[in-house]
Amino acid sequence: MAADSNYNYWDSCIFIDGLKQTSGRFPQIKHLESEAKAGRLFIFSSTMAIAEVVKLKDYGPLTEEQIREISSYFRHKFIRIIPVDRLIARSAAEIVREHNLKPPDAIHVATALRSRCAVLYTYDQLLLDKNGTIGNPGIPIKRPGEFGQGGFFASS
Repeated sequence: MAADSNYNYWDSCIFIDGLKQTSGRFPQIKHLESEAKAGRLFIFSSTMAIAEVVKLKDYGPLTEEQIREISSYFRHKFIRIIPVDRLIARSAAEIVREHNLKPPDAIHVATALRSRCAVLYTYDQLLLDKNGTIGNPGIPIKRPGEFGQGGFFASS
């Protein structure tokens, strides 16, 4: 099944960097969000991201206010939250075995593939190192701002 060029997958760290307005990352995330709000693309993520964003090891725990803000953010119409079903779990298990990823990362990749996303955005170096190697064809795994569609996104 071919990827849809309007479908972007966000790893959990993208949501947190957007919330925290992380220096050097926020402008690219905000650009993607603006494109989604304008209806030019859709943001996909796994239901697992809802659980992950409350505390990632590189970010530390979020405040209650930040948790509420993220929870509310997941309800936007331009965000599609995909449940982890049996097919995604099976695919993720295969990705764990074949690509030596941790199960949460493999679930994100499997969900992006199942959702026909054109790109998976992350700042996780373990995932970035797998760029183009998972799936058939291999899904691009990039930082926001690195994936261009005919000049649509700015390079960083």
